[in-house]
Amino acid sequence: MATISATHEDVQDFITCKDLEREQNEGDISTFNISVLGTNDLMRSDAPILRDIAEHAWQTGEPGLIFIDRINENSPMRETLGEIKATNPCG
Repeated sequence: MATISATHEDVQDFITCKDLEREQNEGDISTFNISVLGTNDLMRSDAPILRDIAEHAWQTGEPGLIFIDRINENSPMRETLGEIKATNPCG
C-alpha cells in the first residue's frame, strides 16, 4: 500500500496513477493499493481534490481515503509515540 498526504505537491499525479490509460502506457500497478491521507481541514474545505478522489475511485476503485486526523484522535499511543503518519488499513 502507498499513501500520500492530500497536501503533497504530487497528489494529483498520485490520484490518477491507476487510470487505465496510464497503466497501459506506464505499467500495470493494479495489485498495488493506494490511498490519500485526508485531514479534517480537507473535509471541511471546498477542495476539488475530493471530487478527483471520488471520480477516480468510481472509475478504478482507487484511491482510497484515509482519515488520518480521526486515526490520530483515537490512537492510544499518540502521547507516547507521536502521531501516526500512514497506515495499512488492509492488514
